[in-house]
Amino acid sequence: MYRAIFGLISTAVFVFAQESCDLGPNCRASIGTRQGEGIGYKEGYSSLDVFLTPNWSKPFQPFLDARGHIFNNGYYAGNVGVGARYLSHWDWAFGANLYYDFRTVEKLNPTQIGSGIEALSHNIDFRLNGYFPVADTERKGPARINRIEGNQIIVKRHLAASYTAINGEVGFPIRGFFQPINLYMALGPYYLFRKEVDQFNFGNAFGGEVRLNARILDGLDIGGNFSYDKLFTGRLNGYIMFSFPFGPATLRYGQKRWNERYPSQNCSDAAWRQKLLTQRVGRHEIIPIKTKTLTNAAVDPITGNMLSIVFVDNTMKWSGTGTYEAPFNSLALAELHSRPDQIIYLKDGHTYQESITLKPGQSLQGPGEPLLVEDTYYQPDIYSGPVLISPDGPAITLTKTGSVKGLSIETQNAWGIDATQSSSTIIQNVHFQGGTVGGVTLDGAPKGLKAIERCLFTDFQKQAIAINAQNLHHSEVRIRENHIHSMETGIVFSGPSVFHVRGNHLNDVGKSVIGSLSHGRSYSVIAYNKINGSATAISFQSDSNLAQIQIEHNTIQSKDTFNDALLLRSGTLQTAGTLEAYVSENTFQGSDAIFKLQNDQSHLTLRLENNWTNAHYVFINYAKDRNLFHVDALNKDESGVEDLNHAGTVLVPFEAIHFRPYEKGPRFFTPFQGFEEDRL
Repeated sequence: MYRAIFGLISTAVFVFAQESCDLGPNCRASIGTRQGEGIGYKEGYSSLDVFLTPNWSKPFQPFLDARGHIFNNGYYAGNVGVGARYLSHWDWAFGANLYYDFRTVEKLNPTQIGSGIEALSHNIDFRLNGYFPVADTERKGPARINRIEGNQIIVKRHLAASYTAINGEVGFPIRGFFQPINLYMALGPYYLFRKEVDQFNFGNAFGGEVRLNARILDGLDIGGNFSYDKLFTGRLNGYIMFSFPFGPATLRYGQKRWNERYPSQNCSDAAWRQKLLTQRVGRHEIIPIKTKTLTNAAVDPITGNMLSIVFVDNTMKWSGTGTYEAPFNSLALAELHSRPDQIIYLKDGHTYQESITLKPGQSLQGPGEPLLVEDTYYQPDIYSGPVLISPDGPAITLTKTGSVKGLSIETQNAWGIDATQSSSTIIQNVHFQGGTVGGVTLDGAPKGLKAIERCLFTDFQKQAIAINAQNLHHSEVRIRENHIHSMETGIVFSGPSVFHVRGNHLNDVGKSVIGSLSHGRSYSVIAYNKINGSATAISFQSDSNLAQIQIEHNTIQSKDTFNDALLLRSGTLQTAGTLEAYVSENTFQGSDAIFKLQNDQSHLTLRLENNWTNAHYVFINYAKDRNLFHVDALNKDESGVEDLNHAGTVLVPFEAIHFRPYEKGPRFFTPFQGFEEDRL
């Protein structure tokens, strides 16, 4: 009971004293600069702070604290916080706060949430703060080639990270001789939590910090901080700050202006209590960031193993060891002494009169294709790729898995690359030329991913085939952005797999893109290709359960009206087939798009929309059963198909087509299991 009475009397005295004294403003603005190094920063910075709080004299004091900082190097940081303090009956102020902090550095802009609690009094203060990263808290820079030694590439990489952290401190005024400058000292520990970036530990460090603050004039503070931990070692900085207007939190306690403004003991005590409630929040205002440069041997991004390269240069006068300093002088030596999963790198622009069989996982690469080092591609200084000439047999044979990049291949009576034994095949930026057979064969290869991209096929005999991707089972095949000129057949594919033929350019090719399915199910996307001068530009035939084909955004220029811009067939005269086709946004110039149902055991479902042609869309139903041939239309006849497209006339020789109502929705009526449309 006595304690309650004492509390009421203390509160009454507090209120009475506040009401009888003009304490001055509680809000303030501060401007200053801090120079030197601190925890997690090396540059000094200048600051503008605003502290807003109600201009009242009550035990409870909420506040808003905003601080902006600009570093000497032009980067910036900031803090926005809210909090409140409560003055107890025993003249202890207890407070809590919550801050949002941000900082910008090169290619890293970390943010964090900070929270703190404090207990403040006339003789001693206690503070505890926590800092919790929110976003953009780490950076792993690209791998930069530092040097090449032996069979390895040594790379440098810059790493950076911010931390979860906690700090506590005990602060107290130093009176006596230092009373005129209100000298204040605080010291305490801090901890930077463990943080790993690219397997490098950035944290797990204890440290200690001490700081001094002196108010040498009213509103003018100077001070300094010293900290030490094993990550940042010793850091020392000093600051000067001016705050205005003058009030309890900015005047020198017990000095001339203070005594003039608060002449009575009651007013002085009231001002001191208000100073306690409105003083600056003690916390780490700059997010600590640690940077580190790692130097190590490059890692293969596919296998995760150390990147190992065998170098070949046939201008060398001796056999060599396959290192960067002493490359092998022939492909035969590289084939003999190399290991699986290594890169065999051919140096600039030389002609090799030999062939090679790659071991599993090997890559044969020339300088015509950028070299992938960890996560960064490096373009060579010389862009002319080496040339492999093989008069007998394939120039390159792949086994199990492998890749070929950035070179030229000339053959006579064999394929340029034989990948029929390879499950995973990547062929990029290879120039195939000459010969009577063709460029690449994948015929019957084991299941896996196959990619033929950005290749050039020229100067073949007329009967040659550029890309043979037939009889593939359960594979994903990507044939993209290739250029094929003057051949009998451009791209031929078949089998129960997923095929993506996109962005290719074919000129003067008799049969440009030819696909088929004889068993199982397949999904094919033929899109954004440009085909000029073909007898048959795009053709597909299904002799199996279900083939789905998506034909979009192709541009086809035919030689004459006797050619086929598009030919889709379901079944043959002897076998049944099912075909679902979606044909959209294509341009067919000079020849017809033909769709055939071959027999009464087959089915054909078709959607045509937004195509353009100056010829015809021809629907031929040899079964003469309209329930087997479905075409989406805006009405129940061929005019409904014409209305869905920009130009062209629909021809129906046997008048046995089911024109069903057009409804927007999925491209296909039967989902392809395990595959999402447009995934490639």
